[in-house]
Amino acid sequence: MTRWMKRAAVAVLVTLPVAAFAFGPGAGHEPNPEEMALHLAEKLDLDEAGAEVLVDILLASRDEGEALKGRAMVEKEALKASLSAGDEKGMKSAMKELERIHKEAQSLKADTGADIKSVLTVEQQALMTLMHMEKQQRKGEMMERMHEMRERRAQEFGGDL
Repeated sequence: MTRWMKRAAVAVLVTLPVAAFAFGPGAGHEPNPEEMALHLAEKLDLDEAGAEVLVDILLASRDEGEALKGRAMVEKEALKASLSAGDEKGMKSAMKELERIHKEAQSLKADTGADIKSVLTVEQQALMTLMHMEKQQRKGEMMERMHEMRERRAQEFGGDL
């Protein structure tokens, strides 16, 4: 097995949990479609019927996402087995399938967003866009604070952490 193949396989294994399944809000917990719909309904001033449509959209998306996650875990195990066995053909196949699954996950996320927007007024879409931008800003600020904290620790302890 070539050095490049080993590095590529390790890179896929390391990035898979992060990259493949950013299906919804919140890190470390499974998104609850009902809670998400209620949150959006409140923030966007939706009526009960609108909230129910959102629940249906989010439930369908969650189910598809879970199926993708299951497929990815199978391929992850196949990649680990191929890596352990030095099977380059198996590694290539598993990595290709993982990439395909990742693209399907990205498509699912985009489709879900489009489905949600299709039931919103232009004003509600604008509010949702602002909510998303604010969330991204908070996420960026949090990442910046974490980076600063790591730098302080590295200086304090005399090395990279």
